[in-house]
Amino acid sequence: MSAGKRNGSKIPSPASTNRKSTKRTVGTMSSTTITAASTITATSYDSLTRFSGTSIVSSAISLDVLTASETPFKSSVILEVRKHQQLRCWVCSVESNTHVAHVIARADEAKRFLLEQNMINFDLTSAENGILLCPGCHSAFDNLFDPGIIILPSDLQYFIDHEKRDFEKRCQQAEQGIDQPRSVPSRETYCEHQRKQGVLSEAAGFGLYKYILLRVDHYSEWPASTPLSAEANSQITPRPWHGAPVAMIRRAFIALSSTRTWYIPREIVDQLQVLRDLYGRQLTVRNPPENTLPPVLPEKRKQPDEPDDEEEGPSKPDPPTKAHHGNVSHKQVFSASANSWKFGPSLSASDIMQWYQVNSPRRIGLMG
Repeated sequence: MSAGKRNGSKIPSPASTNRKSTKRTVGTMSSTTITAASTITATSYDSLTRFSGTSIVSSAISLDVLTASETPFKSSVILEVRKHQQLRCWVCSVESNTHVAHVIARADEAKRFLLEQNMINFDLTSAENGILLCPGCHSAFDNLFDPGIIILPSDLQYFIDHEKRDFEKRCQQAEQGIDQPRSVPSRETYCEHQRKQGVLSEAAGFGLYKYILLRVDHYSEWPASTPLSAEANSQITPRPWHGAPVAMIRRAFIALSSTRTWYIPREIVDQLQVLRDLYGRQLTVRNPPENTLPPVLPEKRKQPDEPDDEEEGPSKPDPPTKAHHGNVSHKQVFSASANSWKFGPSLSASDIMQWYQVNSPRRIGLMG
Protein backbone atom coordinates (compact mmCIF):
# COMPACT_ATOMS: atom_id res chain seq x y z
CA MET A 1 0.00 0.00 0.00
CA SER A 2 1.39 3.40 -0.94
CA ALA A 3 1.94 6.11 1.62
CA GLY A 4 -0.69 8.28 -0.04
CA LYS A 5 -3.43 5.63 0.44
CA ARG A 6 -2.19 4.79 3.90
CA ASN A 7 -2.61 8.40 4.96
CA GLY A 8 -6.14 8.54 3.60
CA SER A 9 -5.36 11.66 1.57
CA LYS A 10 -5.77 12.68 -2.03
CA ILE A 11 -2.37 14.32 -1.82
CA PRO A 12 0.13 11.86 -3.37
CA SER A 13 3.03 10.81 -1.21
CA PRO A 14 6.54 11.48 -2.45
CA ALA A 15 7.41 7.88 -1.62
CA SER A 16 5.06 6.70 -4.39
CA THR A 17 6.67 8.85 -7.12
CA ASN A 18 9.77 8.19 -9.16
CA ARG A 19 12.49 10.41 -7.79
CA LYS A 20 15.89 11.23 -9.18
CA SER A 21 19.10 10.38 -7.44
CA THR A 22 19.70 12.33 -4.26
CA LYS A 23 23.18 13.28 -5.47
CA ARG A 24 22.98 16.66 -7.17
CA THR A 25 25.35 19.01 -8.90
CA VAL A 26 26.06 22.42 -7.51
CA GLY A 27 23.19 24.71 -8.33
CA THR A 28 22.55 28.40 -8.11
CA MET A 29 22.07 29.87 -4.64
CA SER A 30 18.67 31.43 -4.10
CA SER A 31 17.24 33.35 -1.17
CA THR A 32 15.76 30.21 0.37
CA THR A 33 17.64 27.13 -0.89
CA ILE A 34 21.18 25.96 -1.37
CA THR A 35 21.61 22.84 -3.53
CA ALA A 36 24.68 20.99 -2.35
CA ALA A 37 26.53 18.49 -4.52
CA SER A 38 29.47 17.23 -2.57
CA THR A 39 29.72 14.13 -0.47
CA ILE A 40 30.95 15.05 3.01
CA THR A 41 32.37 13.03 5.86
CA ALA A 42 29.85 12.08 8.53
CA THR A 43 30.62 13.56 11.95
CA SER A 44 27.47 12.44 13.77
CA TYR A 45 24.71 9.91 13.33
CA ASP A 46 22.09 12.56 12.83
CA SER A 47 23.35 15.81 11.37
CA LEU A 48 21.61 17.42 8.41
CA THR A 49 21.21 14.13 6.55
CA ARG A 50 21.07 10.48 7.42
CA PHE A 51 24.23 8.48 8.08
CA SER A 52 25.11 6.01 5.35
CA GLY A 53 28.35 4.03 5.56
CA THR A 54 31.30 6.39 5.94
CA SER A 55 29.70 9.35 4.21
CA ILE A 56 26.41 11.10 3.71
CA VAL A 57 24.98 12.51 0.53
CA SER A 58 23.31 15.87 0.95
CA SER A 59 20.07 16.86 -0.66
CA ALA A 60 18.31 20.19 -1.16
CA ILE A 61 18.97 21.91 2.17
CA SER A 62 17.59 25.34 2.93
CA LEU A 63 19.34 27.98 4.97
CA ASP A 64 16.58 27.65 7.55
CA VAL A 65 17.42 23.97 8.06
CA LEU A 66 21.04 24.84 8.68
CA THR A 67 20.06 27.37 11.31
CA ALA A 68 17.63 25.09 13.13
CA SER A 69 19.96 22.07 13.10
CA GLU A 70 23.26 23.70 13.94
CA THR A 71 23.05 22.15 17.42
CA PRO A 72 21.50 18.67 17.02
CA PHE A 73 19.78 16.66 19.72
CA LYS A 74 21.62 14.20 21.91
CA SER A 75 22.02 10.73 20.42
CA SER A 76 19.62 9.21 22.97
CA VAL A 77 16.91 11.70 21.99
CA ILE A 78 17.51 11.04 18.28
CA LEU A 79 17.13 7.30 18.78
CA GLU A 80 13.91 7.83 20.76
CA VAL A 81 12.36 9.98 18.03
CA ARG A 82 13.39 7.55 15.30
CA LYS A 83 11.88 4.70 17.26
CA HIS A 84 8.57 6.51 17.66
CA GLN A 85 8.38 7.29 13.94
CA GLN A 86 9.82 4.01 12.66
CA LEU A 87 12.59 5.81 10.74
CA ARG A 88 10.06 7.53 8.44
CA CYS A 89 9.52 11.20 7.71
CA TRP A 90 6.41 12.12 9.70
CA VAL A 91 4.90 14.07 6.78
CA CYS A 92 5.72 12.19 3.58
CA SER A 93 6.73 8.76 4.98
CA VAL A 94 10.05 8.77 3.10
CA GLU A 95 12.58 6.52 4.84
CA SER A 96 15.84 7.77 3.34
CA ASN A 97 17.80 10.84 4.33
CA THR A 98 15.69 11.65 7.40
CA HIS A 99 16.87 13.56 10.43
CA VAL A 100 15.40 14.88 13.69
CA ALA A 101 14.25 18.50 13.47
CA HIS A 102 13.43 20.93 16.25
CA VAL A 103 9.81 22.03 16.60
CA ILE A 104 10.69 25.07 18.71
CA ALA A 105 14.15 25.96 17.47
CA ARG A 106 16.99 27.04 19.71
CA ALA A 107 17.08 30.37 17.85
CA ASP A 108 13.39 31.05 18.48
CA GLU A 109 13.31 34.49 20.11
CA ALA A 110 9.85 33.84 21.56
CA LYS A 111 11.11 31.11 23.91
CA ARG A 112 11.68 33.44 26.84
CA PHE A 113 8.21 34.95 26.54
CA LEU A 114 6.62 31.50 26.23
CA LEU A 115 8.45 30.35 29.35
CA GLU A 116 7.37 33.44 31.29
CA GLN A 117 3.76 32.78 30.27
CA ASN A 118 4.04 29.08 31.30
CA MET A 119 3.34 28.03 27.73
CA ILE A 120 6.19 25.52 27.64
CA ASN A 121 5.55 22.56 29.93
CA PHE A 122 8.20 20.26 28.46
CA ASP A 123 11.96 20.05 28.04
CA LEU A 124 13.09 21.77 24.83
CA THR A 125 16.00 19.33 24.54
CA SER A 126 13.79 16.24 24.85
CA ALA A 127 12.04 14.11 22.25
CA GLU A 128 8.84 16.10 22.84
CA ASN A 129 10.44 18.93 20.86
CA GLY A 130 11.64 16.74 18.00
CA ILE A 131 10.11 15.36 14.82
CA LEU A 132 11.66 13.15 12.15
CA LEU A 133 11.57 14.81 8.71
CA CYS A 134 13.24 14.43 5.35
CA PRO A 135 15.29 17.43 4.14
CA GLY A 136 12.51 18.64 1.85
CA CYS A 137 9.78 18.56 4.49
CA HIS A 138 12.17 20.06 7.03
CA SER A 139 12.90 22.92 4.64
CA ALA A 140 9.19 23.61 4.23
CA PHE A 141 8.49 23.25 7.94
CA ASP A 142 11.36 25.51 9.03
CA ASN A 143 10.72 28.37 6.61
CA LEU A 144 9.47 31.05 9.00
CA PHE A 145 8.93 33.67 6.28
CA ASP A 146 6.87 31.47 3.95
CA PRO A 147 5.98 28.17 5.67
CA GLY A 148 5.37 25.27 3.34
CA ILE A 149 4.06 22.83 5.95
CA ILE A 150 2.32 23.28 9.27
CA ILE A 151 1.50 20.52 11.74
CA LEU A 152 -1.12 20.93 14.43
CA PRO A 153 -3.34 18.90 16.77
CA SER A 154 -6.44 17.55 15.07
CA ASP A 155 -8.69 18.80 17.91
CA LEU A 156 -7.94 22.50 18.37
CA GLN A 157 -11.27 23.08 20.11
CA TYR A 158 -9.99 21.11 23.10
CA PHE A 159 -7.16 23.62 23.57
CA ILE A 160 -9.55 26.57 23.19
CA ASP A 161 -11.90 25.20 25.85
CA HIS A 162 -9.01 24.39 28.18
CA GLU A 163 -7.55 27.90 27.94
CA LYS A 164 -10.94 29.53 28.62
CA ARG A 165 -11.45 27.44 31.75
CA ASP A 166 -7.90 27.97 32.94
CA PHE A 167 -8.07 31.75 32.41
CA GLU A 168 -11.29 32.03 34.41
CA LYS A 169 -9.78 29.96 37.21
CA ARG A 170 -6.66 32.13 37.32
CA CYS A 171 -8.79 35.29 37.48
CA GLN A 172 -10.71 33.88 40.45
CA GLN A 173 -7.45 32.97 42.19
CA ALA A 174 -6.05 36.45 41.55
CA GLU A 175 -9.09 38.03 43.22
CA GLN A 176 -8.09 36.14 46.37
CA GLY A 177 -4.50 37.32 46.09
CA ILE A 178 -3.21 33.98 44.74
CA ASP A 179 -0.85 33.94 41.75
CA GLN A 180 -1.92 30.85 39.82
CA PRO A 181 0.38 29.90 36.88
CA ARG A 182 -1.14 29.11 33.49
CA SER A 183 -1.84 25.48 32.70
CA VAL A 184 -1.60 24.13 29.15
CA PRO A 185 -2.38 20.60 27.94
CA SER A 186 0.52 18.16 27.85
CA ARG A 187 0.91 15.29 25.42
CA GLU A 188 -0.51 12.98 28.11
CA THR A 189 -3.62 15.08 28.83
CA TYR A 190 -4.28 15.58 25.10
CA CYS A 191 -4.02 11.85 24.46
CA GLU A 192 -6.27 11.10 27.44
CA HIS A 193 -8.85 13.57 26.11
CA GLN A 194 -8.97 11.84 22.72
CA ARG A 195 -9.26 8.44 24.37
CA LYS A 196 -12.29 9.70 26.31
CA GLN A 197 -13.74 11.07 23.08
CA GLY A 198 -13.43 7.63 21.49
CA VAL A 199 -11.06 8.91 18.82
CA LEU A 200 -8.20 6.78 20.13
CA SER A 201 -8.11 3.30 21.53
CA GLU A 202 -7.23 2.70 25.16
CA ALA A 203 -3.86 1.35 24.06
CA ALA A 204 -2.92 4.49 22.12
CA GLY A 205 -0.01 6.41 23.58
CA PHE A 206 -0.07 9.72 21.68
CA GLY A 207 -2.63 12.21 20.41
CA LEU A 208 -3.50 12.80 16.76
CA TYR A 209 -2.09 15.54 14.53
CA LYS A 210 -2.42 16.51 10.90
CA TYR A 211 -0.19 18.32 8.46
CA ILE A 212 -1.29 21.00 6.00
CA LEU A 213 0.61 21.69 2.79
CA LEU A 214 1.01 25.33 1.82
CA ARG A 215 3.61 24.98 -0.95
CA VAL A 216 5.54 22.24 -2.76
CA ASP A 217 7.48 24.23 -5.36
CA HIS A 218 10.88 24.40 -3.69
CA TYR A 219 11.64 20.83 -2.63
CA SER A 220 11.79 17.86 -4.96
CA GLU A 221 10.35 15.23 -2.63
CA TRP A 222 6.84 16.37 -3.57
CA PRO A 223 5.73 16.15 -7.22
CA ALA A 224 4.70 19.38 -8.94
CA SER A 225 1.25 17.87 -9.56
CA THR A 226 0.46 17.76 -5.85
CA PRO A 227 -2.90 19.52 -5.34
CA LEU A 228 -2.87 22.51 -3.03
CA SER A 229 -6.25 23.54 -1.65
CA ALA A 230 -8.12 23.82 1.60
CA GLU A 231 -10.36 20.95 0.49
CA ALA A 232 -7.41 18.63 -0.20
CA ASN A 233 -5.79 19.51 3.12
CA SER A 234 -9.04 18.87 4.99
CA GLN A 235 -9.03 15.25 3.75
CA ILE A 236 -5.63 14.37 5.20
CA THR A 237 -6.00 11.65 7.80
CA PRO A 238 -4.61 12.58 11.25
CA ARG A 239 -1.83 10.44 12.68
CA PRO A 240 -0.17 10.18 16.11
CA TRP A 241 2.85 12.24 17.11
CA HIS A 242 4.85 11.78 20.30
CA GLY A 243 5.64 15.43 21.06
CA ALA A 244 4.21 18.38 22.99
CA PRO A 245 1.04 19.81 21.38
CA VAL A 246 1.75 23.41 22.42
CA ALA A 247 5.03 23.28 20.48
CA MET A 248 3.20 22.53 17.23
CA ILE A 249 0.53 25.13 17.98
CA ARG A 250 3.20 27.77 18.44
CA ARG A 251 4.67 26.90 15.02
CA ALA A 252 1.23 26.94 13.41
CA PHE A 253 0.66 30.51 14.64
CA ILE A 254 3.44 31.62 12.30
CA ALA A 255 1.40 30.56 9.27
CA LEU A 256 -1.36 33.02 10.17
CA SER A 257 0.84 35.83 8.82
CA SER A 258 1.37 33.98 5.54
CA THR A 259 -0.37 34.92 2.30
CA ARG A 260 -1.08 31.23 1.72
CA THR A 261 -3.76 30.88 4.38
CA TRP A 262 -6.34 30.10 1.68
CA TYR A 263 -4.81 26.60 1.60
CA ILE A 264 -5.79 26.13 5.25
CA PRO A 265 -9.38 25.04 5.94
CA ARG A 266 -11.40 28.03 7.15
CA GLU A 267 -12.39 26.34 10.40
CA ILE A 268 -8.75 25.74 11.31
CA VAL A 269 -7.79 29.35 10.53
CA ASP A 270 -10.59 30.61 12.78
CA GLN A 271 -9.61 28.26 15.60
CA LEU A 272 -5.95 29.24 15.39
CA GLN A 273 -6.83 32.93 15.53
CA VAL A 274 -9.12 32.43 18.52
CA LEU A 275 -6.50 30.37 20.35
CA ARG A 276 -3.75 32.89 19.60
CA ASP A 277 -5.88 35.72 20.99
CA LEU A 278 -6.76 33.69 24.09
CA TYR A 279 -3.11 32.97 24.81
CA GLY A 280 -2.32 36.67 24.44
CA ARG A 281 -4.83 37.91 27.03
CA GLN A 282 -3.60 39.69 30.13
CA LEU A 283 -4.88 38.48 33.48
CA THR A 284 -7.55 40.82 34.90
CA VAL A 285 -8.72 41.14 38.51
CA ARG A 286 -12.34 42.31 38.84
CA ASN A 287 -12.46 42.58 42.65
CA PRO A 288 -8.96 42.68 44.10
CA PRO A 289 -8.68 41.79 47.80
CA GLU A 290 -8.05 44.62 50.25
CA ASN A 291 -4.56 43.43 51.08
CA THR A 292 -3.53 43.85 47.42
CA LEU A 293 -4.85 47.41 47.02
CA PRO A 294 -2.26 50.20 46.98
CA PRO A 295 -1.99 52.05 50.33
CA VAL A 296 -3.76 55.40 50.69
CA LEU A 297 -1.30 58.10 51.72
CA PRO A 298 -2.51 60.49 54.50
CA GLU A 299 -3.23 64.05 53.48
CA LYS A 300 -0.41 66.46 54.27
CA ARG A 301 -1.30 68.78 57.12
CA LYS A 302 -0.37 72.43 57.22
CA GLN A 303 2.44 73.27 59.62
CA PRO A 304 1.89 76.08 62.18
CA ASP A 305 4.71 78.22 60.78
CA GLU A 306 3.80 77.49 57.15
CA PRO A 307 2.60 80.62 55.25
CA ASP A 308 -0.91 80.85 53.91
CA ASP A 309 -1.79 80.13 50.29
CA GLU A 310 -0.68 82.63 47.73
CA GLU A 311 -4.28 83.63 47.15
CA GLU A 312 -4.40 85.18 50.61
CA GLY A 313 -1.22 87.17 49.93
CA PRO A 314 1.51 88.12 52.43
CA SER A 315 0.61 89.66 55.73
CA LYS A 316 0.31 93.41 55.54
CA PRO A 317 2.26 95.66 57.91
CA ASP A 318 0.44 97.87 60.35
CA PRO A 319 -0.34 101.28 58.83
CA PRO A 320 2.18 103.92 59.98
CA THR A 321 1.17 106.79 62.20
CA LYS A 322 2.60 110.23 61.58
CA ALA A 323 4.32 112.11 64.41
CA HIS A 324 6.45 115.21 64.71
CA HIS A 325 5.01 116.97 61.64
CA GLY A 326 4.42 113.81 59.51
CA ASN A 327 7.80 112.16 60.03
CA VAL A 328 7.75 108.33 59.98
CA SER A 329 9.63 106.54 62.73
CA HIS A 330 11.90 103.50 62.31
CA LYS A 331 9.48 101.19 64.13
CA GLN A 332 6.55 102.26 62.00
CA VAL A 333 8.21 101.17 58.76
CA PHE A 334 9.16 97.62 59.81
CA SER A 335 6.37 95.15 60.36
CA ALA A 336 6.26 92.98 63.42
CA SER A 337 6.41 89.92 61.18
CA ALA A 338 9.85 88.80 60.10
CA ASN A 339 8.44 87.80 56.71
CA SER A 340 6.91 91.25 55.99
CA TRP A 341 8.12 93.64 53.40
CA LYS A 342 10.41 96.51 54.45
CA PHE A 343 8.16 98.97 52.68
CA GLY A 344 4.61 97.71 52.48
CA PRO A 345 2.09 98.61 49.78
CA SER A 346 0.30 100.95 52.23
CA LEU A 347 3.21 103.40 52.26
CA SER A 348 3.39 106.19 49.75
CA ALA A 349 6.53 107.45 48.09
CA SER A 350 6.41 110.52 50.34
CA ASP A 351 6.37 108.30 53.46
CA ILE A 352 9.41 106.36 52.25
CA MET A 353 11.36 109.57 51.52
CA GLN A 354 10.52 110.90 54.99
CA TRP A 355 11.82 107.64 56.51
CA TYR A 356 15.16 108.04 54.78
CA GLN A 357 15.37 111.66 55.92
CA VAL A 358 14.77 110.67 59.56
CA ASN A 359 17.05 107.61 59.47
CA SER A 360 19.85 108.95 57.32
CA PRO A 361 23.35 108.44 58.82
CA ARG A 362 23.86 112.16 59.23
CA ARG A 363 20.57 112.64 61.10
CA ILE A 364 21.14 109.74 63.52
CA GLY A 365 24.72 110.81 64.33
CA LEU A 366 26.66 108.11 62.48
CA MET A 367 28.60 110.64 60.43
CA GLY A 368 30.56 113.66 61.63
